[in-house]
Amino acid sequence: MYTNIVLEKPEATLKEAGKSIVQKKTCCAIIMNGQVPVGLTSEKDVVSALSFGQKIESITLNKIMSSPVVIVKEMDTVAQGVLTLRANHIHRAVVTDSEDKVVGTFALNNVVDNMDIVLDKKLMSYSM
Repeated sequence: MYTNIVLEKPEATLKEAGKSIVQKKTCCAIIMNGQVPVGLTSEKDVVSALSFGQKIESITLNKIMSSPVVIVKEMDTVAQGVLTLRANHIHRAVVTDSEDKVVGTFALNNVVDNMDIVLDKKLMSYSM
């Protein structure tokens, strides 16, 4: 799970979100309506808008965000998280705690980034 998150309001601009994403060195922004996650936007949205000549300072997040948001729970296993992503044909979900507070994002990258740890432990248990 990525806990270095950016939370934005739906009326924020893509430029504002892009700047926050870069400053926090994270992959996306979670769009919040009060305490409820309603969308996601990523660095790809910024690049896409720029490549089509759009002005990112005038695009609001509610116009380009991916919605609805898929939620996984902080206490879910990695396998449950992956199954949720696959079932919804997505790469990223919002993570909430037991009180439904947003605490991070879970992405397929999380699994790949930590695969060496899993493999190292598994491989250490085998003899030649």
